Order: sequence, then structure tokens, then C-alpha cells
Amino acid sequence: MVLAMADDSLPYDGVAYNSEKYESRVHRELEADEAESTFQDSRIDEGDSDGVQLLQLSPLAQLVDDLTFNMVNIPAPPWFINLDFGAVFAERPSYDSIAACSPLTFPPNLYEVFTSSTPPSIDYFKSLPPATPTLWGIYAIVMAKSGCEDGLYIGSGTNSDHGVLVRVNQYKPGGSALPRFVKRAFEQGYHVAHRGLLCSSPLPTPGLAPRVRARFLALEALFTALFFASIPAITDSYFEHLLLWERDIVTWKPLCSHLPLNEGIMGDLHMSIEELELVAAKRRERASSPTRLAVFARRSARNREEAKATGMYHCDVCDIDLQGPLALDKHLKSTWHADRVAGVPIPDPHKYNDNLKAQRAARKANKEHWCSVCNKGFGEDWSLTRHKEGTRHKARAKKAREKKARSKGLSEKGLSGL
Repeated sequence: MVLAMADDSLPYDGVAYNSEKYESRVHRELEADEAESTFQDSRIDEGDSDGVQLLQLSPLAQLVDDLTFNMVNIPAPPWFINLDFGAVFAERPSYDSIAACSPLTFPPNLYEVFTSSTPPSIDYFKSLPPATPTLWGIYAIVMAKSGCEDGLYIGSGTNSDHGVLVRVNQYKPGGSALPRFVKRAFEQGYHVAHRGLLCSSPLPTPGLAPRVRARFLALEALFTALFFASIPAITDSYFEHLLLWERDIVTWKPLCSHLPLNEGIMGDLHMSIEELELVAAKRRERASSPTRLAVFARRSARNREEAKATGMYHCDVCDIDLQGPLALDKHLKSTWHADRVAGVPIPDPHKYNDNLKAQRAARKANKEHWCSVCNKGFGEDWSLTRHKEGTRHKARAKKAREKKARSKGLSEKGLSGL
């Protein structure tokens, strides 16, 4: 149940959330341990007595994994959390095995942020590294407007082919699948001040993708909760013991409407890793077959024609219909479109062609580009050059040289007889 808010405002515009004063169990443990502020990369230990290789995590990675596992195992009703989490990550070894297959990379100073007694300022999120292809990640979107409090949205990007970059690039006015409060912020004059990653991992193999995607959905829920990026709700009590600070001391507005714990997990979690790899191989084989490619080509051509016919990708300034979003984007960046926006008149193609014809005729009459071998004029220099490279001109030039040589020989013979 979400706290009430005005429909025409950004979320969480009212009185700051005042829960019962508490100190997080996790935070108390961190302070008791007096952990160092720097962390090291994960490494493989020499192994235990049975010869099993053990993955040694950095303090930050260990903390994030502990919190994430606890987040998906909170005592909450089934309508609040997807039951698939319980099936995939019911036991800690199950979670750790997936985590080992998708090691996380974190931005600088995140461990210091988590171990601090106060939350970071919004400037920390503005310093996060940008998203890049071939990575899955948890991203933070900072939205700003002059004279207003900044907004924070946290999400995950797990596109199978291009990673988190696909999702991050959708955060723009009119973008597809915009979250409710992000869309409202754009409508109220906010802009995206920064897009950055809170953690990332290389694209997983098809066999691991569904389970790694489940982990990233859990990570999204964790970071959203820890940084209070979601509007306050009564259900916050389910995970309140995991939080590091209190909500009323953060300096940004939340732009997430809920935690993603009850969202579906893409992929078939009921298939084994081997079965998923086999299915992916079959799909690649089918997609690369000539028949399949021909079907795709016909379908693409039909879709392009339908898009033009329906005006789906129409440029109002130039009054033309394009075949798709990429074609429209290319057109909007073109000089032709920029001239129309600037009010430059469209040249009359008929008048332009008539002028070209007159200019070419004048050059021919003046023999500016003349071939003496073929006794022929051309309107352009490149036309004369191309003509001289042709077989017909070369044959005539050869005959002309031979004729000239014979004439020269006869002349010399006549002179010798005098």
C-alpha cells in the first residue's frame, strides 16, 4: 500500500517519511567490524581440505550478496514477492553459485558509502560510471530541474544482446516504457542529469541468463530500497531491518513506484542450464538458415512499407514518411531537415535540372571537355575522363596512332627518294 500523493506532483512531495527510529542491524555489524574503507577484487583461494576452490569476495561484494540474499528471503506475503525467488534462491549455496558465475563490478567508493553513518549526496550518483555495451547492470538515473529537488530512479538492464545500454538509452522525453514518475518528471520540465551504473557484470551465457536475471532483479530491489529510490509504502516494514539509514535524511525525491520483487523473471527457470544452452543453439541455427533469413527480409520489407503508408514515422517539418525509427532519426539529423527547420526554401528540381542542362550544353559548344580522337564534347570533366577509359575510345585512339605512324613512314620514304 503506497502513501497517498497529489496526482499532479512528483512522488513524495509531502511530509518526509517518519518511521520509528531504529538502527539497522547490518549497519551495527559493519561498525562493529570496523571494516576498512577500501576493497579488493574477488580472488580464488588455494582451496579447503577437500581440494575445492573457494571464491574469496571483497568486503563490498560480500556485503551486497548478503543483503541481496536476505532481500529475496524476507518474510513477506506471496503477492509482494515473486515465488520464483524462493525456488531459485531458497538456499544460500544456490545463490552463491549464480553469483560466482556473474561477478559484479562496482564503482569507486561504494563501500565507503555503505559503511558511512549518513547516506551519500545526490552528487555521488552523478559521478557513477556510464553504461557500456556487453554488460548487465543496475543503473541510477538522476533527474534535475532548476530550483527543484533532484529525483532518483534505480533500475536494471538485462537485454540478452546489448545489455544495460538498451534500457538506459530509453530515458528521454517520449522514450518507450518510461516509468510512471519518470514520465511525469519529464512533463514537469525535469531532464536527465546523469545515467550511471551502481554495479555491472558481463553478459551471461544463454544457459545462465534466467537465473542471473533473477539475481539482477533482486539487486535492483536491494539498491532501490537502500537508497530510498522508491516512494514510501506500508510494505517497507518487510525489509526495514536491512536498511542502512533513515529515509528522512536523504536529499532526493524517489522516482520508483515500487520494488520489483513481485515482477516476473524473464526466461525459463524450470529448465536446466544444459537444456537452455541447447535451446539457444537450436534458435541460432534456425535464425541463420537461408529460408529463415528470407522470411525475415520479406517481413521487414512489408513492415517498412506499412510504416510509410500509415505515417507512423512522419516528419511534420518536411512532410515526409520514413520507413522506421532509424530512418527517421537519420533524417532528423540531416542537413536537408536542418535547412527546412531554418526556413531555407526547397529548391525547384525542374529549374535546377534546366540550369544544369544549359551549363552542360554551353561547355560542349565551347569544347571545354573535348575528345579530339572521337570528335565529341562532354558537359563535365569526369564524363570526359570516364569516356577516355572506355574500350571504344581506346580502340579509336590506337587506330589514330597507327594511322599517324603510317603517314609518318610514307613521308620519310618519299623524302629519301628525292
